[in-house]
Amino acid sequence: MKKKALKCYECNLEAPDNEVWSTIDVKGSEVTLCEDCRDKYTTCIECEENHDTDTMIEVNSQQYCEGCYSDKYINCEKCGDHCEVNDAVTVSTARGDEALWCDSCAGNDAFKCDGCDNHFSNDDNYSVTTVDSQHTYCENCNDTYICDDCGARIESDNVCHSDDEDNEQVYCVSCVPESECGQIKNTFEESASFNINKSHTFIGFELEYVAKSFPSLPYSSIGQVHGDGSLTTTDKQKDLNCYEFSSSVRNGDALHTQIDEICKEIKNVGGEINASCGFHVHVDMRHTTEAQRLNVFRVFRAIEAVFLGMVSESRKKNRYAASVNGYSYTDCARDRYKTLNVAAFNEHSTFEFRLHQGTIDAIKIKNWIELLDNFVQTFELVDVSEENLRILETSTIREKLLFLFQSTKIPMRLKKYIVTRIKELTPTMASDLRVKQLAITLVPVETSEKYDITTQQYEAIRHETYIATMCREYLLTDNDPAS
Repeated sequence: MKKKALKCYECNLEAPDNEVWSTIDVKGSEVTLCEDCRDKYTTCIECEENHDTDTMIEVNSQQYCEGCYSDKYINCEKCGDHCEVNDAVTVSTARGDEALWCDSCAGNDAFKCDGCDNHFSNDDNYSVTTVDSQHTYCENCNDTYICDDCGARIESDNVCHSDDEDNEQVYCVSCVPESECGQIKNTFEESASFNINKSHTFIGFELEYVAKSFPSLPYSSIGQVHGDGSLTTTDKQKDLNCYEFSSSVRNGDALHTQIDEICKEIKNVGGEINASCGFHVHVDMRHTTEAQRLNVFRVFRAIEAVFLGMVSESRKKNRYAASVNGYSYTDCARDRYKTLNVAAFNEHSTFEFRLHQGTIDAIKIKNWIELLDNFVQTFELVDVSEENLRILETSTIREKLLFLFQSTKIPMRLKKYIVTRIKELTPTMASDLRVKQLAITLVPVETSEKYDITTQQYEAIRHETYIATMCREYLLTDNDPAS
């Protein structure tokens, strides 16, 4: 029987008996090609499959099929050259279009706004404002932060807004009129209700996070967002920007509403947290005496380990929140980058607690603030002597925690949360079961007129907060104490 002649897959030409034609894989099938038709197919350097040569795209002497090329490259819409997708820059034009440019064209023919971080084409006559020869802003950002009094361009973290919704005004710090002083950020306005959060202590807080854009919020009422150069992004977050939200000062239910709103809005714009982020709390100390502030600091220093037990490893030895252990009040008043920043009193009349890791979880924020508020309120009023401080400083972690639970009005719900966080974040600390009743006598500290209390009132406070037996039972077991 005569052997069946080979035919070219492309031109259908039969192969002569003395010629050997090549075979290749095309779309999953093995085909034979004559010498003339073999050049019609080229192997893609990326997927290693054969494709029609006329459809291939050459980049740096390498051949790519259309699919692989589009996954890895784009054609710069400015110069037409190939550009890796990861290096492409989105540039806005005056027509409202967005074009993908290579990094070189974006650097030479566009500018990056330092307000919104977007790129804009130089060819479209955008209104550009340059601040101190270093910062450049697009027309939109420029309009947002122009002082309505002196006309100066205002950096985002120095903007003051009025609360007139019908005619909102923007001021630089120097131009805030006296008539607006009661409405500008960092004023102390009592909450309209205290149903959920019963504390009248004024609190401010700062949330550090990364996201693609600003959250949409009425900044004049709950706070402001600005860039934060101290933060970094992970490899997966390289397209995100670093921000810090600085809250307005609130108390009562207004504080909780504020926390819920900002956490919701940060999440809405894809906000994320990483190990470089922190969460700072400012507690109002305007009413305190020097003796009260010193007492709060010294007790915190003695039981600082309890608070550090509730935070992540990234915050335990953090250069922006260094331990106060071994430092005096005077030392810490010269260095704001401490777990407890007492230097904040000179500038803001607050104590700033800087040790908590970043979070946009409203429940965690409320719990941490409630703990700090209770701690400060207690040790503004209750003195701990030098001798008792030495006892505290050499006590075990569990003994320090028991002291905190016995001395403050922290509710059982929060005590359970604190122990759970310590077990979760510092398991080595939770394993220390040496607990004893501390022989410490507490007496009222020298108070300002606002907090002058009688012995009878003080004893009532101590009676309400004495729960030593229940605390010990809970600390020594994994079960909840009987209610």
